[in-house]
Amino acid sequence: PASCLGAGLREGTWTRDASACVEDRDAPAAGCDDRETLGAFWSFDATAARCGARAQTRDANAFAGRRVLVVGDSIARHVYASVLRLAALDPEAQLLNSQEKHRDWTHALVDGGVATFRWAPFARNVTATLGDVFDSVPHDSKRTWEVVILGAALWDALHVRSVETYARDVRALAAKLAAIRVKERKKSASFFWLDAPRVRDDALIDPAKRTHMTDAKVAAYGDAARNTPGFLFEGKNDDEHRGRVLPVDVGALAAGCAKAAGEDENDESDALKEKCFGEDGVHAARAVYDAAAQVIADAVVRETNDST
Repeated sequence: PASCLGAGLREGTWTRDASACVEDRDAPAAGCDDRETLGAFWSFDATAARCGARAQTRDANAFAGRRVLVVGDSIARHVYASVLRLAALDPEAQLLNSQEKHRDWTHALVDGGVATFRWAPFARNVTATLGDVFDSVPHDSKRTWEVVILGAALWDALHVRSVETYARDVRALAAKLAAIRVKERKKSASFFWLDAPRVRDDALIDPAKRTHMTDAKVAAYGDAARNTPGFLFEGKNDDEHRGRVLPVDVGALAAGCAKAAGEDENDESDALKEKCFGEDGVHAARAVYDAAAQVIADAVVRETNDST
């Protein structure tokens, strides 16, 4: 149902109750093994549960056996690491140990799957990379990318400094995705867009970031992506005004984590809020990206069920 692919897709809840971390199907899907969040745990809420949402685990998850492509900036790379935590053949793969910060990655997933990350920090890079990847797949190939996760906003805000240019680049991305869907036809990949993250302004140190990458300015880039016609799925019945790309709001996930911290009046609250949004003001706690991976994996499960 549209309600399940729309608002219900992203609905979850954070708790500080450590007793929730038990090994059953109702346990939180993210945070129980993440010391960085100092005890904030996320799980699907009742709305998502009514849509059939269930926690994805390393023993059973939607990424196993699939070809997963992640293209974008550092936020996308963090989500890529969360995909690896769930499904990588090598349990240590999620550490992404390397002196090269901005690089591509490829890892084997369990059950014959594969995950690839392509560094593409600007929106225009995402479009170009998708062209390189999908245009190189033979038209009659039966094995192509099945889960595609995209996201870019921070570098556009910091370096390009033009919401209008970003909006134009996202329109070009939407057009590219439409062309890919035409080419792929019956090969139904699931596409996701990582919304622009929240920024904790008081943690920014670099003068350029303090000027051009504030929470308010980054939010304008998020609005530009959401307002691009035919790009993101809106949960409406009018197909002319909705896209096939499902948005995943990593900023809202971080904000929910921080809100949970504020509900607990103890010495750890301020520290937890800082961890939720990230010590550098941009990159959130691991549990936030793990929650995003849960949302994506659950959507893949439901899309697969709907098509069978």
